[in-house]
Parts: sequence; structure tokens; C-alpha cells
Amino acid sequence: MADGYPEGIDCLWVATDREGKVGAFITAGEGPIPALAFGFEAFTAFSLEEMLLALEVSTLATVLVDVPRPDSFLALAGRGVFVYDWGEFHSNPVGDRHSYRLVAVPREPIVVAALPPEVAGIASTICLSDGPFGLALVIDPRGAMACKEKLAWTPT
Repeated sequence: MADGYPEGIDCLWVATDREGKVGAFITAGEGPIPALAFGFEAFTAFSLEEMLLALEVSTLATVLVDVPRPDSFLALAGRGVFVYDWGEFHSNPVGDRHSYRLVAVPREPIVVAALPPEVAGIASTICLSDGPFGLALVIDPRGAMACKEKLAWTPT
């Protein structure tokens, strides 16, 4: 996955907001991933999620929307990160209806400096200015930076 998009793999990438809070973005196997993430050895299909889940639970967390399996979202938010999930939610300036939607929030957010160095390196490189995590209900990184995306299907 170092060079190509992890199509069909539900993985996550991390970023910071302008306040240094951390967001985890779950791709659902097709959401855009900032191209900057691919330059890091720690960015593989499951390693970032494993590193985040290795942190101690540090706060209460809340799921904001009805999701089939909220446990994984709560587990991440319980480590202090804001959790966004890719899906079809609303119209956005890119011209489609897909964005990352805020699904779980921590009561006490973690800051990037409290992350393991491998994760902090990626998160601090990908800074999103759509608003502070938690207040930004939907985020589409394609308007802010170059992203790798699932290849579109074309008929043969």
C-alpha cells in the first residue's frame, strides 16, 4: 500500500486540526486519503489503527450517529481522537455527495504531541483547516490537498 490506494480495505489515516487535536478518518475502503500519508512507513492498512488502540483509554466518548457497530468508533474516541467515517451524507463543493462525517467524539481530546512518534509524524504533516475537529461535522480533504482515491470503475 506504500504507493497505491488500499482499495476495498477499510483502513484509517490521521490528521490534526489547527488546534493540534487529532482526527482519525476511516475510509470504508474508498474514501480519499491525503497523498502525504503514503510517504510514511507507519501508514499501512492496519498499523495506524493498531497504534491508536494501543494507547490507554483516557476519556469518555460519545457516538453521534446511528451506526451498525459503534464499538470500534467508541474505542478510538476513548483514546482521545475525533472519529470521522467516509460515506454519502451531503452535497459538497467537490461535486459529489461523499465526505467524512463526524461519528464519535472524545470528552477530553488528545493532542498530537501525546501520540506515539510514528503516528504523530503523520498526523502533524496532514493538517486540516475545515474547522476544529468536533465542530466540523463533515470534512472532505480533496479541497485542501492532493489525495489518492479509489479508481473509478469504467466500462470496457
